[in-house]
Amino acid sequence: MKKSTSSIEPSTTTGEDATALDNEIVMLQQRVTQVEQQCTTLQTQFHTLQQEFLNTKNEKYQASCCRTNCCCSCFKYLLLSLLILFVFFKYFFHFEFFFFQTPGLFQQQQQTPDYYKVLNINEHATMEEIRKAYRAAMMQWHPDRNAQCGEECVTKTRQVNEAYKVLSNQETREYYDTFGTAPPETMMNKARTDR
Repeated sequence: MKKSTSSIEPSTTTGEDATALDNEIVMLQQRVTQVEQQCTTLQTQFHTLQQEFLNTKNEKYQASCCRTNCCCSCFKYLLLSLLILFVFFKYFFHFEFFFFQTPGLFQQQQQTPDYYKVLNINEHATMEEIRKAYRAAMMQWHPDRNAQCGEECVTKTRQVNEAYKVLSNQETREYYDTFGTAPPETMMNKARTDR
């Protein structure tokens, strides 16, 4: 039997094909710039319409307030200023109100690890399961038992201790479940004294 050999010759582009492709690329680039210009003009038109709408809305509102001589705008400004003061004192000076405890903006917030994963338990674990997981993790990561792991064991032991401190107290655990961060130091100190 005779084998049939088929040779595939590579396609060569001629100079005309290359110039045609270059022309198409130039035309596409011109079309892209046209579309971008149209987008920018539409955006400016939208912003001017939005500004006109807001101006007419403000004029109508001011006219209605002036007609009735009410001080509702003063009341709104008062409420807004009180809210700003509350946020300022709460977050910048880290005041803890009895009904609203969140970490402040300038408080050192490190990336809080997932304490449930650190102890290798689920979120619905009981106190006994938390204690058992804590003991097992400490046996696994304690630097005296694993001298070869060095700095990793020290950091893991710190994380395990911190996770146990947070999850072993009901109040700090609820805080962690709600906000996903470590509780404030005052709450942790209170939890230590309650034990």
